[in-house]
Amino acid sequence: MDKAAKLILNSLRCPVCKSQIDMLGWQAVMKKSRQFNYCCVAEPEHYGFWFITWDPPLRIESEVVVVYDEHLQYEIKQQHFDQYGTPSLKTSIYIREVDPEHRVIENIESKVFTYEKCLFDFSNSSEEKIINRIKTILVFQ
Repeated sequence: MDKAAKLILNSLRCPVCKSQIDMLGWQAVMKKSRQFNYCCVAEPEHYGFWFITWDPPLRIESEVVVVYDEHLQYEIKQQHFDQYGTPSLKTSIYIREVDPEHRVIENIESKVFTYEKCLFDFSNSSEEKIINRIKTILVFQ
C-alpha cells in the first residue's frame, strides 16, 4: 500500500467507538455493499468510507455513519467527490425507527433529509457529538 495512504488510514478512527479502520475484503465489498471499502474494525456498521488509493490524489469520496438514539437509527451519508473525482458535496440523513435490539422496523416509513453541503466532520467526533449535531440540524427543518 502507498505510504501516504497508510499514514492517512492510521490516523483515522471510528467516530462512534474510536476503533481502528481497516479494509474490507473485495469479495465483501462486491457482495454486501458498494458504499465503502474501509470500515470500523469493531463494528463495520458504525463507520465506513470509500477511499480512493489507486487514482491520485488520495481522497475519501464518501462516508457512512450509523448511530442510535433511543428508538431511532440515524444513518448519515456524506459525499465529497463523485465517481470521476470531481468535488460533489452532499449530506443525507436517514431516520428510521428501531426496536430495542436496533432492528429497523420495516413497516414504518423512514425520513430522509438531504443537503447540498457536508455538515459533519467525522475526524474529531464522537457518537454523542454526532447525535447532538443531527438534532440541531433537524430543529431548523
